Amino acid sequence: MRRICQSDIQPLLNQGAKKSDIAASIFYAVVNQTIGGLAQGRPVKGNILYLGGPLTFMPMLRRCFDEVLGVTGTCPENSLYYVSLGAAYAAKERCDLPAVIETLKQYVSHSEWKRCRRCLKQRRNMRHSVRVTLRRTPLGHAGNAGRASVSGH
Repeated sequence: MRRICQSDIQPLLNQGAKKSDIAASIFYAVVNQTIGGLAQGRPVKGNILYLGGPLTFMPMLRRCFDEVLGVTGTCPENSLYYVSLGAAYAAKERCDLPAVIETLKQYVSHSEWKRCRRCLKQRRNMRHSVRVTLRRTPLGHAGNAGRASVSGH
């Protein structure tokens, strides 16, 4: 991320781009990458729930998802805990939580991971191939402000 800031974002700031436009652009890039990865070309339909992590704490990120998907999603109260609650409700038997915690503290992995050098090299190359460009496009929530766009090259 630091390389992106130094090589792409800093020149935009030097040219007078607003920090808010650059931040919005990064949010839209995250939204598009997430939707592309999850939907894999299929339409996203139905009710949308925003659960956990950044979606809980960043209303602007939720608005970007809403705008791109053409929906109004919901971030329920206690959304951070929905996955844990689902796992608890799906449990087939009761467990002694302190015993589980103690077992996890004692756990030692005995497996080793084999590395794929080609995969690591591709990942490094992808990390350094993000570009940020400034283009004028209207934002639904911000009038006709300019927006920086982040894209992979």
